[in-house]
Amino acid sequence: MLRQDNCFSLRDGGAHQQPLILFLHIPKTGGTTLNKHLYRHCHTKNNDIAGNDYLHSGIYYFPFGFFKEPNSSLPPNAQQILSSDDLRAILGHFRFGVHRHVTRPWTYITLLRNPVDRIISLFCHLKLAPDMTLKEFVLKAPYREIDNDQTRRISGLEPALGQCTRSTLAQAKDNLHKYFSVVGLTERFDESLILLQRHFRWDKQLYFYLKNVNPNRPSRETYSKKTLEAIYDRNALDIQLYAFAQQRLEALIARQGQGFHEQLDCYRSLKRNALRTKDKRASQMGKLSRQHL
Repeated sequence: MLRQDNCFSLRDGGAHQQPLILFLHIPKTGGTTLNKHLYRHCHTKNNDIAGNDYLHSGIYYFPFGFFKEPNSSLPPNAQQILSSDDLRAILGHFRFGVHRHVTRPWTYITLLRNPVDRIISLFCHLKLAPDMTLKEFVLKAPYREIDNDQTRRISGLEPALGQCTRSTLAQAKDNLHKYFSVVGLTERFDESLILLQRHFRWDKQLYFYLKNVNPNRPSRETYSKKTLEAIYDRNALDIQLYAFAQQRLEALIARQGQGFHEQLDCYRSLKRNALRTKDKRASQMGKLSRQHL
């Protein structure tokens, strides 16, 4: 049975106690950038366990890789770490359900991404074969990650490739509604970040981190209609889940008041200044390089 008693929300009156943040990082959704923000705002000091390379300053980098085998068991020593009072956040490519091994108040967060763009990014990241097309990748690659995997991971279920159903989608929506404090969107990362800052009452200034973006990734406009239709067909449930998350995000922003938009404008100003500084430094380095030719 799903353990619900430790599910935490700041709306429930626990304003002075921070829950353990469970960041369910779906591959190719911008989670690597969010990991940096979570480390900055959640890390502590001196609670690493000797001999464990996945625990750093109160942040546990869950050691499941990019792909996860069905019904995988917990890694060695994981239970000891998950029950630690000093733990502040768990980050990783796990699925819904890791909270069952946590003994203190917890809450999930995640990022969802437009399913078409996520699959294109996944295709470019994996590079299975030089001559494989995106359509072949979608139809033939033996990975569950190409098939409604956002729905699969959020649902906490383990359907095989091609076996996600409307029941899987219903479970994913129910989990998002009940157990996720913030469900952000890759395409609206800035707004998602401000919501996280406000919800968890982070008191440090937000930094701007360059996103982990492949500059050579083709846009969806470069692919044929049939190729895009193959992605739609394979990820129809993810498309519905993404729409559900969009509505949820809009509703959450609408409840924030004017202060939210002031914070957002301030953060975007920080981003613009950081990018201008980066471009200026790149230009200066280019000039120095040319002087030494």
